[in-house]
Amino acid sequence: MQIAITTTVKSCSAETLANFASYHLSIGFDYIFFFFDDENEIPPDVTIKEERIIIIKNDDLLQRSWQKTKLRHMLEYTSSDLIARQVLNIEAAINLSLQLNVSWILHIDVDELFYAPAYNNVKDHFKYMEQQHIQSINYVNYEAICEKTYIDNYYKEVTLFKRNPLTLTLKQKDLIQCHYPGGMKNFFLFYGNGKPAGKVSARLTPNGPHFFKNAIQFYPNTGPIILHYPVCGFENFYNKYHTLGFFPDLWLGEYSIEQQLPFHIRARNIIHSQTRQQAEKFYNHEVVISDQKLIEQLLINEIFCRIHKPSQAFK
Repeated sequence: MQIAITTTVKSCSAETLANFASYHLSIGFDYIFFFFDDENEIPPDVTIKEERIIIIKNDDLLQRSWQKTKLRHMLEYTSSDLIARQVLNIEAAINLSLQLNVSWILHIDVDELFYAPAYNNVKDHFKYMEQQHIQSINYVNYEAICEKTYIDNYYKEVTLFKRNPLTLTLKQKDLIQCHYPGGMKNFFLFYGNGKPAGKVSARLTPNGPHFFKNAIQFYPNTGPIILHYPVCGFENFYNKYHTLGFFPDLWLGEYSIEQQLPFHIRARNIIHSQTRQQAEKFYNHEVVISDQKLIEQLLINEIFCRIHKPSQAFK
């Protein structure tokens, strides 16, 4: 069995790319497909020297492959929507996987880790999926918590996470509503609907960046989870929103980003209309959680959790 990860990257540091790749290769993945979103970006040497890392640039060849998509409505948004390019890249990665005899493919971003503490080698997990005749899976994500403003290697330095609301009881949600700043509405700053893996076949089709069609959702007590490290460290936050630019208010011309992820719009506006000092003030107020009493209370009630094992993989 061979398994692969596909991810779309842009303006990402060589260290982050190397850390992301080395971690996942070490736990059993065979290939990392890096789709470089900026056609002018030169992949760092660290990604070229590892033969299990495959670089795909956003060039004429890739864009011609997009034209063969089963999801033709995405083509209208390739110039304006990262999501559209991600989905089309997933399709391209499926076709590449068929050529390489890859059995399973996982789609995550470069600020995420696949965490499977029950397995020394994640191939065993995917073998079990095949035994259960499962064709695609959606893994619940936990969102990393920044306890300080400046973070260098978030994979190594961040160990505190918010458990996904899908896994919380009504009592736990009531505690969040009472004690967490902004309550449930602001508990997760980013997405909470997980990330997908699918058994590679010509029929495997992405349903957005978070699901393959006919996905079964996995909860943490029965399988791996996705550890999401969004905007961990002010520099990463600042650079992320400069790189994204002043993106549209709607995903794919239809879905309101502000309604689903209000922080995403507020962060965009702050970065593109305020000073760096004001952006840092916003970051500390909206992202950083340094109240140790609050942290301890939510840890005791299993709303937050400490996960140390992944950080130990990074020197």
